[in-house]
Amino acid sequence: AQTRALAALVDRLSALEDARQNGDLGLPNDDTLRVTNLSKVFWPALGTTKGELLRYYVTVAPFILPAVADRPLVMKRFPNGIESPAFYQQRSRLEKPPAGVRIETIADEIDPIGEPDARRFVGGDLITLLYMTQIAAISQDPWFSRVSSPLDADYTAIDLDPLEGTPFSRVLEVARLVHDELESLKVPSVPKTSGSSGLHIYIPLAPGTTYESGMLFCQIVATVIAARHPKIATVERTVRARRRGTVYVDYLQNILGKTL
Repeated sequence: AQTRALAALVDRLSALEDARQNGDLGLPNDDTLRVTNLSKVFWPALGTTKGELLRYYVTVAPFILPAVADRPLVMKRFPNGIESPAFYQQRSRLEKPPAGVRIETIADEIDPIGEPDARRFVGGDLITLLYMTQIAAISQDPWFSRVSSPLDADYTAIDLDPLEGTPFSRVLEVARLVHDELESLKVPSVPKTSGSSGLHIYIPLAPGTTYESGMLFCQIVATVIAARHPKIATVERTVRARRRGTVYVDYLQNILGKTL
């Protein structure tokens, strides 16, 4: 039933774009979302449109929604496509989303924004995913923690960032070294493409683990890798001081409110 409902949504989006019309989407749980400007080109080199992006997110929603469920989201919005200026948006500001879009307020003493009553979009619902796409949030990136326990990280991550000119094969080589080190410690890990030129290695954490503990573990692993393999891996933060052809093993992304 879910598959049929999502297929019907894809068909509806295609029909609206072909007709160059705005329109309302009836979502499977009776939510309604207004979509506009579906023929707007977001990827000029490919001719890929906003409508295609919405259809893509509908298609992969069964896989994305569990990964972002209950997590505050950081948006990177591209109102005029990827070759025009973009901006990051941490919180729900002037938008008036439709009913069903989940917005939660994080306690002032916890939220890293530093503003009172910081309202954030929270993932897990199809209407939230598609509404943020409608407002041109191509990248929708989840916190490492959930809105109900914002100080407890569910996972930690090592970001493999190649220096300019370093081939991706070198990134894969360092990733295998990280994997072997983690495997020797009997620590599970999962690699993910980064959307850029590197890799992210995610490591699940036990319930109640703090961000600081997760970062410390990643720092130990990164430092060991860089010490054993200095010709291809580094933890040097200053770009100019890094050896040519190396991969930066970055453990510093594990901070409340940061996303990958």
